[in-house]
Amino acid sequence: MASPLLPKMLRIVARIASSPNYPWQGECNIHLPGGSVSVARQFLRCTLHQLAPNGIFVQIFQSHIIEPEFYKTMACALADFTEVNQVTPLLLLFENLNDRKHLHHEIIFHILENVATYLDCLPLESCMPPWVAFLQQLDLFFRKNPSYSLTRTYSTE
Repeated sequence: MASPLLPKMLRIVARIASSPNYPWQGECNIHLPGGSVSVARQFLRCTLHQLAPNGIFVQIFQSHIIEPEFYKTMACALADFTEVNQVTPLLLLFENLNDRKHLHHEIIFHILENVATYLDCLPLESCMPPWVAFLQQLDLFFRKNPSYSLTRTYSTE
């Protein structure tokens, strides 16, 4: 019953989670326990964790209405969450895409654009095991669908 409202709810909660209440909160990553930012981040974590088996990450990356700030907030919310780390959304997304028989080009290019936006939000110093699993799924995706590989031809003028 609430599924049509879910993207809007996630966007609103992400705005709350990314907005500092006090000037000193904008400069550091410390949040007051029980404050609106902490509660919003916890809501994002729990919602994403509970809906991960139902394909929430496919819907998030496929969505046209989610702004880029959402991906940064999602990455920050998942930064210290052990069950669903920052790479898990990408891993589950590409597992789902690899299981599909037919992929529409426009949708895939939009998903890949959103994946690139999300990757820009991730810190460079992350633990290695989740990245290995994600890169295996990404490699499988591009091997299975070579038309999605971005190849450029350069002229020698």
